[in-house]
Amino acid sequence: MAVTGRRVFLLAAIACAALRADDSGDVHQVIGDVAKAISAGEVSQAMSGFSKKCADYGKLSDDFDGLTGAYFVENTLDFADEEVSATEARVSLHWGLALTTKQSGFTKNRSGDLTVKLVREGKHWRIVELSPVAFFDPSAQ
Repeated sequence: MAVTGRRVFLLAAIACAALRADDSGDVHQVIGDVAKAISAGEVSQAMSGFSKKCADYGKLSDDFDGLTGAYFVENTLDFADEEVSATEARVSLHWGLALTTKQSGFTKNRSGDLTVKLVREGKHWRIVELSPVAFFDPSAQ
């Protein structure tokens, strides 16, 4: 069976779409792993999803530490929109936090629409931008 130019193009398009689907799943996994690590109180594990080139790396680490020190944290993620290429991804999502005070057991909820930019560093996706950063500020109301 001869392979025509049209068939080669179709096979390349299918392979490319499959790679984008894999990349999309990988991008969601990175963000989901950050959320799971925050819930587990594992700040260093949460930060492993971030590039050290992230401008807010130190602030986020401090905020995650403050949140997990003061609260039991439950996360909910609702992915809304995304653009994924072979090397860069931008994701919009609605992030919910249920913050239960460790001392009193009082729970407050916080939610917001966030934008996350990721880049591929070697074989791994890493977050390089997260906005708004103030969402994770432990003193925010």
